[in-house]
Amino acid sequence: MPDFQGIAMKLVPNSKPALDVPIIFPYAPNAVLLGFFVSFIVGTLSMFAMVAMHTVVIIPGVVGHFFCGAAAAIYGNAKGGRRGAIIGAAVNSLLLS
Repeated sequence: MPDFQGIAMKLVPNSKPALDVPIIFPYAPNAVLLGFFVSFIVGTLSMFAMVAMHTVVIIPGVVGHFFCGAAAAIYGNAKGGRRGAIIGAAVNSLLLS
């Protein structure tokens, strides 16, 4: 990437550009949507569980659940199909909460 190289040569020599999680989204678009929905639903349910237990309540953030839940579902889908995508997104959501 020429625009990155100009800055990198001056500020941080020998650096390499990083790629973020959305780079894998085109490989499994259905898993992206499934992962987001599962992650957000589990995050909302865990919020209600926190309210019921009278602990600190963490309100689920849409952006975090979208990016992390989708990535977890893509990797889960690659290893275990639809079931792996659901489990991966759910476990990730519990870790976020």
